Amino acid sequence: FNGETAVGLGVVRQSKANIIDVADAVRAAVPEIQAALPPGVNLRIAFDQSVFVKRSIADAQRTLVEAGLLVVVIIFLFLRNLRATLIPALAIPASVISVFAVMYALGFSINNFTLLALTIAIGIVVDDAIIVLENAYRHQEELGKDPVTAARDGTREIAFAVIATTASLVAVFVPLAFLKGNTGRLFNEFGIAMAGAVVLSSFVALTLTPMLCAKILKVPASHGAMYRAMERGLNAVSAWYAARLRWALAHPALIGGGVVVLLVAAAGVFTTLKREFIPADDRGVIFTNVIAPEGATLEYTDRYQRMVETTMGELPEVNTVFSILGRGGSPNGGFVVSRLVSWEERERDVETVLAEIRPKLAAIPGIMAFASNPPAIGGRGSPIEFIVRNADYDSLLVANERLLSRARGIAGMVNVDSDLKVNKPELTVRFQRDRAEDLGVPVGDVATTLQTMLGGTRASTFTRENKLYDVLLQLD
Repeated sequence: FNGETAVGLGVVRQSKANIIDVADAVRAAVPEIQAALPPGVNLRIAFDQSVFVKRSIADAQRTLVEAGLLVVVIIFLFLRNLRATLIPALAIPASVISVFAVMYALGFSINNFTLLALTIAIGIVVDDAIIVLENAYRHQEELGKDPVTAARDGTREIAFAVIATTASLVAVFVPLAFLKGNTGRLFNEFGIAMAGAVVLSSFVALTLTPMLCAKILKVPASHGAMYRAMERGLNAVSAWYAARLRWALAHPALIGGGVVVLLVAAAGVFTTLKREFIPADDRGVIFTNVIAPEGATLEYTDRYQRMVETTMGELPEVNTVFSILGRGGSPNGGFVVSRLVSWEERERDVETVLAEIRPKLAAIPGIMAFASNPPAIGGRGSPIEFIVRNADYDSLLVANERLLSRARGIAGMVNVDSDLKVNKPELTVRFQRDRAEDLGVPVGDVATTLQTMLGGTRASTFTRENKLYDVLLQLD
């Protein structure tokens, strides 16, 4: 850890556990554990996934608040009435808070996707409220009705339209709740949160909004200077639009041809867009896999892996470097976790840092070091994998090397490697069969003993808290 010898302890959460709760519990236990350690032994946290999760949720929450405020400002600019603005503005928290109740009932959590759904829904939840408000206002201003009658009649007049709009929007988002696989894991809660927000916003528009219109919506006897100025601006925009609309209606062939051209152009652009499952994100950490030659000792791997640690530590964006030697039980494998300083303290993102560090790691002799940005969704393996098959081992080696050479020559390909490892050290054991037969020792027992001594054997299993665990037997 930062060049000093250390012992690493990894805490793995269960599949249903909340990562923030687990991380907070671990952090709370650190002072108690530190007090029990011998003098001179310090306990440090090398990597904490919850830091990125907390930051992402905080950013989404801030965006949610900003979106709500902007919607209120836009509503005021068009309605130009504080009383009228207050009515749809109250529909936002009423609908959002109600969605939280639905999420709680369904066992959902507040995460980036549910917050994204609520942020998008803010612009939708006020639509129905504005429609009801405008119609109630019209009944007051144009038909001369009192506020209560105007609210009742105006709502009754457009209630069916509000319900129909809600049904169409729900039909768009509900199918997301039934997606399968990784896509379903991402969008199930998103789709239900969006559908819930739309349904609840309609309920608010047909209940809370008419009540507020009856109580606080008043048609002013006269309008102020700001209202009149904005009215002139809106009238100018309406006049400009009306003129363009008349021209478009007079030239249907030209407008239709333009639409076709735009559709074709959009389809062409769509085919050239890059495609990926989920965009890369700056999680504030760099993972580096270190692979030494087959048969390398721990001392060899340690010597060259320290070069990787030094190279990573020289980056100004790197805060701490935690190195694991002998990863996966193999003496020629290693893993380096480089935690970056906070996002506010650095100017470059993780991809820019990786672009600088990869050539430096490739220049280290004696090992292969692959630095990468951890995926946004946990998983193993590389983004692109090829399977090479051949009945002849020598031909397989040749084809494998040709594929690696071609792949390394493709622009954009990084961290190219193969799981086919040749020149592995082998231990040949010959024993005297005559003596084994005389002693009554079967050949299979000899092989099992050697396997236990060199690699370990699964002797049995046991169940604890409905989980199955292996019992591994090893010889010291």
